[in-house]
Amino acid sequence: MSGTEHTENSDFGYSERIDTIEPRLGMSDVPLFTSLLQKIDACYTRVDDVMNGCNLATMDTEETNSTHWRNDNGELEYHQKLQKFVLPYDLEKAVHVVWKSNELPQHQRDRQVYDGFGNPGNTLAIRYRLVRTLTTGTFVSVVQRLAVRRFFEQDRVVSVWKVFTEGEGIFRGMHSTLTGWGTMRSLLDGSGILCEVCIRQFPSLVNVTPSVSKEFHQFLQVTLDEDKRSVMTTIQDRLSIEKREPFL
Repeated sequence: MSGTEHTENSDFGYSERIDTIEPRLGMSDVPLFTSLLQKIDACYTRVDDVMNGCNLATMDTEETNSTHWRNDNGELEYHQKLQKFVLPYDLEKAVHVVWKSNELPQHQRDRQVYDGFGNPGNTLAIRYRLVRTLTTGTFVSVVQRLAVRRFFEQDRVVSVWKVFTEGEGIFRGMHSTLTGWGTMRSLLDGSGILCEVCIRQFPSLVNVTPSVSKEFHQFLQVTLDEDKRSVMTTIQDRLSIEKREPFL
């Protein structure tokens, strides 16, 4: 897949800005996950508006990255990643494998999986810590809470997820909320399934130096790309195996 990157100005109304009204820093896990999942349910009702607004229907099977700025004050609104690809498998098998890939098994440091937020077959709530050494040699860490929910419709499966990132150390006081929408549906010619993804990342930076702000932005983008590669590798590997063997 190819990728492009560009910047855009934006001036959203309330229906879009609601995504930036996020849980508080320092909030304990259970109420935070409750809030994230409530927001996920609200975001699900807007999935068609979001996908149509991104022009995913007319986009080639590729990946694009863009940065969006507010028209009113010129501040960063969000980073957006669009992805469109085809998996040459039947929908039932692909849905099973894609859902398992959402568990992000590569993140094991201080990992905790939470139950009790709905049907465990369609809802995930996971907390973990990411630790990295920046190119400057600085040691940094963040705590991430991932909440995912999927919705079965007549002709497609929709997944909506949120990741709340809370900075530690030099990133303390900074946070970011990522919102993702994904749809899967069978192609009319039976050749596979079409997957369309829109991810928006809303950083919140208050009273930080430009250098630390830049490092936090880079950290978010690098870890997002790492997770995307891990998910795609997991999907391809598991589908290759399950093409030969029935899935459990």
